[in-house]
Amino acid sequence: MNNFDFSNWFIEIQCLARAVGEIANDTEPWKEAWMNGQSPESAFYEQYPQHDARQPEPPIVTPEEQAARDADIARLEKQGADAMKQIADEIDTRPEISEEAIRAAEIPANEEPLPDGETIT
Repeated sequence: MNNFDFSNWFIEIQCLARAVGEIANDTEPWKEAWMNGQSPESAFYEQYPQHDARQPEPPIVTPEEQAARDADIARLEKQGADAMKQIADEIDTRPEISEEAIRAAEIPANEEPLPDGETIT
């Protein structure tokens, strides 16, 4: 590797720095990364991690892991469906309130209820 190679490499560092408002004029901090064969981008983001907006690689999911996730989702969906069915069953099995109970609730305590079929006119 020669100085011309380093100059080209360092120009990339300077471009990356300018793009995010940094100044990279001192070559000394970068020479070791260049001599180790590190890419300009990798060296720059190592030095300035706050500017690293590269998207991380999505995690690799094995078929076994995907099957386990799918099974968990299916189990949770079934639990949700079972809970909804239980709630619906509880609503359907509530005791009906008789008309007599409704009428008794409407009559003030100090009044006598009317015999069945009679109305107040």
